[in-house]
Amino acid sequence: MTYFLQRTFTALIVFLLVACASKTIMNSNLSQDTIKKPISADNVRTMPVKAEDFKNYIFERTVKVRIADDPGSDILVQIDEGKTINAFIKDMNNGWIYFKNKTGTEGFYFGKVAREVSK
Repeated sequence: MTYFLQRTFTALIVFLLVACASKTIMNSNLSQDTIKKPISADNVRTMPVKAEDFKNYIFERTVKVRIADDPGSDILVQIDEGKTINAFIKDMNNGWIYFKNKTGTEGFYFGKVAREVSK
């Protein structure tokens, strides 16, 4: 019985090692262009925003705009579901979205919940 358990355990270890190695090989074949790297909060805040960059968005669920891209940071404003706002919105590529409206309120919310609508 002990021999059987040792063989099973060895087979399991070999299987896991092969699976991990093949996953690494598959991931190394991805080109750098397909991987979206997160943008730093400092970089996005210093990006020039022109008048034509502001678009109308409707929010499909309620979100809390925070000072930083951190769930523990202070909340600046809450945008309720169904509200339409003229704003500049930029995906940070890490789940967080940068938000700036025409009145100057800028911050971050989590999730793709704003859909662009026509003026």
